[in-house]
Amino acid sequence: MWNVMSEVACRDQYGSRLAKYYFCIDVVLGNNSGYPMILAAVGFQRKIGNVDDYFSYKESAASYLSTRAMAQQGQLISKRNITLQTLQASGALIAGFSPFSGNSGRRGRIAIWSTLFGNVLSSGWNSIVPDLTLKNVQNLDDAALRDGKLIPNNSPVRFSVFVDREAIKPLLLRSSAELHADAVNLRKEADKLHIKANESDRDRNKRVDDETQAKLFEQQAVAVEKEAQEREKGGDKITKPKKGFGPLGREKAFLEDNLISVRFALGDLIIVGDQIEYLQRVQVDSAAVVPTIEPTAEVFSSTPSVQQDKPDDIVLNGKGLAKAINIKALKCSPTFTTQPDSSGNSIILKGFKVSGCIESSIPLLIDNGNSSFLYNLPITPVPQVNEPRRTTLTKKDNSFNANFSLAGKGLKGAEVKIVNLGGTKLGTAISGNVTAITDYTLNFTASIPAEIIKTVSTKADIEIKTAQGASTVGFILVVKPELNQTDPGVNAAATMKFQLQGTGLTGLTGATVVITHQGNSFSVPASAIKVEPKSDKEVTVTLNNIDTAYAVANAEITVVVTNGEERSEKITFKLKSP
Repeated sequence: MWNVMSEVACRDQYGSRLAKYYFCIDVVLGNNSGYPMILAAVGFQRKIGNVDDYFSYKESAASYLSTRAMAQQGQLISKRNITLQTLQASGALIAGFSPFSGNSGRRGRIAIWSTLFGNVLSSGWNSIVPDLTLKNVQNLDDAALRDGKLIPNNSPVRFSVFVDREAIKPLLLRSSAELHADAVNLRKEADKLHIKANESDRDRNKRVDDETQAKLFEQQAVAVEKEAQEREKGGDKITKPKKGFGPLGREKAFLEDNLISVRFALGDLIIVGDQIEYLQRVQVDSAAVVPTIEPTAEVFSSTPSVQQDKPDDIVLNGKGLAKAINIKALKCSPTFTTQPDSSGNSIILKGFKVSGCIESSIPLLIDNGNSSFLYNLPITPVPQVNEPRRTTLTKKDNSFNANFSLAGKGLKGAEVKIVNLGGTKLGTAISGNVTAITDYTLNFTASIPAEIIKTVSTKADIEIKTAQGASTVGFILVVKPELNQTDPGVNAAATMKFQLQGTGLTGLTGATVVITHQGNSFSVPASAIKVEPKSDKEVTVTLNNIDTAYAVANAEITVVVTNGEERSEKITFKLKSP
């Protein structure tokens, strides 16, 4: 459990300077793992930015040394100590004018004022407002998390960690509009995952993963929307910093005093540590015979390079390999036999063969009976493409243009073909042009005959083949509707029907229509819009019950059609006199 302390509570416990520049976090951690636990650090995983990096921004709390230095700085820079030092200095400054006085009476009055400021007022101020810096530092020593803190099994601990306010401040200054936009993006990603999970050919485990990730995005969207609503209550002032009183004040966000918003900005607490296992005691026999000790096993290099599906003798060069017959591959399951050299400087992996390995190196655990060593054997991986895989088709004459941007590894020198469309294997694979190719990225363009694209959304399998092997990846091809007519010649009326031309107009599910007249806009309700695709190149859109204030000549109509997957670019035209 963890809680953000208020600035007042933090100031009373650790001093005003630390509370001004840090958030104080009170953490309770219970250990019931069965082992003692050594705690290395505490941090936070924040939920900010685009969906792709929504869970990737991690930051540790401030170290004990930096927070202690901040607390100790209060002895030099604080309102209390600056006031005390000013009073003491003013006494010495006033006494310095005594030699310039013309008579003993004036010198006596100067001495009185010097004593008043330098001794009486400064002593009184020191008594009324004592310096609590040492007490605050002692409290910090008792409560703050130290590196390597040990938590016994079945025991709880309570400690404090500190987060720099300036690191959280930009998150607290985000407007409600920015948060609403993040929530919309999260819900879009969740919808895409729901659609992917419902695909008939989707693996069951992947469906479960998709649904789990979608629910996580939906939960995050709800949290972001809730925070956006909280910020809307405060108006625009939450996006403007406010500065404390006096020259020692710090510019702070209004929401720094809202502990719920601070918790939202911090995100999730991360505990970094490890369990400590106690090993069995070892009994030492002084009469035992000490066997020959092999040198530590090491590998410096390997030759030749490993090729997929090609048996070869791989030579590992190093030292201490004379008895390293126990070699285990931790990935890709290659087949081989070991043949060590008596000098211990090399070992041959006879008939080394690996197939379908997507790794860039195979970790080999090498054991010579005295020590073990992990060596990463380089290998060129078979081509591999990352998720998500989706592209938009654009209609041109009697074919669709498809542009594929692939990211993965092992892509250099790849040949790319479309081998399957809509679940049907193509008699002749569709080739295209491969450009901008590196080991990690590849661009592939192809022209697909229009007659074999039967639906708005079509599954396609693409084969990527290199000298190391081949892999097939699935893509969803989505047809983008296009409108190319700018003025269908519609007369103004309460009910209007007009024909639009374009491409990719089959399978339209709806439209968005906005009518603008004299600077005012009217969004036609979806219930008043009827969309009837006539062919791939023509669609009829009917508008019913249009407000008479907008159904007038020269009113401007903006139309966007959608097939449920993609939206067309808008076209705009003006109504004519009936």
